[in-house]
Amino acid sequence: SYEYLDGRDPRGAFSFRNLSLPLGLTWDKRDVANDPTKGFYLDATAKPFAGFRTTGSGLRATLDGRVYRSLDKPGRIVLAARAQA
Repeated sequence: SYEYLDGRDPRGAFSFRNLSLPLGLTWDKRDVANDPTKGFYLDATAKPFAGFRTTGSGLRATLDGRVYRSLDKPGRIVLAARAQA
């Protein structure tokens, strides 16, 4: 995708321009998506971007991981953990 912004701040006018290619991967092994009692969920995204003129280039990456484990047989008590980076 191509993003651009012409703006103004206290230091003057500026232009922001970049071209990016967002990529993502989702792995969902939860038993029920909206009320899980077991399984895991992983979501990873990477967005490399190339800047033009005064805009820098780089990579934005995110990771979201969740784990679910039932502590009793009917699944009324569930231990859940989540980590994001």
